[in-house]
Amino acid sequence: AGAGFDTVRLTGGGARSAVWSQLFADVLGVPVEVADSFESGARGAALAAGIGAGIYADYAEAAAQGVSILRVHQPDPTRRAIYLERYGAYCELEAAMRAPWRHLHRLEKKDL
Repeated sequence: AGAGFDTVRLTGGGARSAVWSQLFADVLGVPVEVADSFESGARGAALAAGIGAGIYADYAEAAAQGVSILRVHQPDPTRRAIYLERYGAYCELEAAMRAPWRHLHRLEKKDL
């Protein structure tokens, strides 16, 4: 289950969508935690400034400050199976189309 990690944490505008967050959980096959901070870029900059100012010793200490989880989405095994099946079909299609795509690329580069 999953791609080598136990949990994914989402932040930012897309994380506000329960549908989007659930989609991540289903596709990745791991729980998805939605952090309480949607302005993660600004938050990261402020924490880095705190390190520079000596407020925090390092990034690990800064990152541990005040991160709360709003909600957790668990992967749905039924939907995950559907996504995996479709991904398999996509992989087959992509492999079958490599040669035609290369051919089209060569034609596009040709002088007419």
